Amino acid sequence: VHRLVAGRYFVDELYDRVIVDPFYRICRWSDRFDARVVDGMVNGTRHFTVGSSYVSAFWDEWVVDGLVNLVGYSMRGISWLLRRIQTGLVQNYATAMIFGLFVLISIFLFLTG
Repeated sequence: VHRLVAGRYFVDELYDRVIVDPFYRICRWSDRFDARVVDGMVNGTRHFTVGSSYVSAFWDEWVVDGLVNLVGYSMRGISWLLRRIQTGLVQNYATAMIFGLFVLISIFLFLTG
């Protein structure tokens, strides 16, 4: 009886074993679950997002911008050539029309016999 009374009926020990120890086990399990599963999913999502952003940036910079720049450079080259032809002098345009007519008649005569 003395030992029971001196140990205060061992209520604290019983409380530790029934309430506190299972609670700490649940806390340790929850910590490991959070560190491995939840943080793993969050970090995996982050790695996927960063990786896909690199792919998107590459696609935008080299494919989309490259095609747009190709069109721009092509138009610049074509306009440089056409600028040489367009002098604004009516005599040059008349000469070009007569030369074109001569080429068309020559092709027609060559093909028909």
